Amino acid sequence: MLPKRITSLILAVGLAGSVLVACGSDSPDATDGNGELRTVDTLRGEIDVPVDPKNVVAVDWQLPPVLVDLGITPVGIYEGYYEEDAAAARAVPHRYVEELADATRIGNWDSVDVEKISTLEPDLIVTTGVGLDDAQIDRLADIAPLAHFSSDDDMESQRQLADIVNRSKEFSDLRDDFDGKAAEISERHRDVLADSRWVSVSGSQENTWFAEGGQTATGSLLNAVGARLSDVVDPEGWWGDPLSMENLTDLDDASVILHPADPDGDAAENTRPLLDNSRFQALPAVTEGNLFGFTQGGASNIGWAIDALDEIDDILARVNT
Repeated sequence: MLPKRITSLILAVGLAGSVLVACGSDSPDATDGNGELRTVDTLRGEIDVPVDPKNVVAVDWQLPPVLVDLGITPVGIYEGYYEEDAAAARAVPHRYVEELADATRIGNWDSVDVEKISTLEPDLIVTTGVGLDDAQIDRLADIAPLAHFSSDDDMESQRQLADIVNRSKEFSDLRDDFDGKAAEISERHRDVLADSRWVSVSGSQENTWFAEGGQTATGSLLNAVGARLSDVVDPEGWWGDPLSMENLTDLDDASVILHPADPDGDAAENTRPLLDNSRFQALPAVTEGNLFGFTQGGASNIGWAIDALDEIDDILARVNT
């Protein structure tokens, strides 16, 4: 089975995050231009990292835009996610494509090019370890200080990364911007939110369907504006178990249904059979005109999530009550 963040393509990222000033290190050279180091906690224990890292390699598909949000352009990233066509298909904001255009591609989660990473002479490698085995982790740690941290929660992972690269203030400011914008949207649409229940669904090639959990990017955005979720949604989960078309009555309590859509608003091919199903078309949300394509389901990093709130705001304005 593929890692859950790869399977869902969600960004969709706890460690304690305590930081100490330190001198010396048993790990590969971590000194910056001034020789200043900090000690950070990781899944491999405490390591020394540069106070101001310059050559950061991101061995994870979701971390590059987080680094960009924090004002750092990584020198090495996975291929296949932030090139023009791939990013456009996922509605990734173009500023990330521009910022990451010159980064060296280092393979992918299932074929990491460790030798190429070594040639980049990184002063810090960051990873959540998704898709990597212990041997690969060890090889990366031989190249440069390796900050290996948890991927269990996207927002917490971003906070950890900000701590590791000494940009906690920048992340805190972004989080304040996100929370403030979400609060404004919640207040603007408080009546709609009070009278509605929400769910985001996706189909599959096996003629089944899934309800997104509260931990996906879409679920997190809905939670942020105070949307009440359908009972079919696992508020602490990612993607639930596949459900048959006979289970579509589980969506009867939903007054608004979202589904993943491309930048043009068209449903993904594997979701179309679900949307065309006669049982689905008879659901209260659908007959009331409250079925909406959502293009920002990949908005797992904080900067993109701030942008994605605009689409949530727009959908709320179009809900029929």
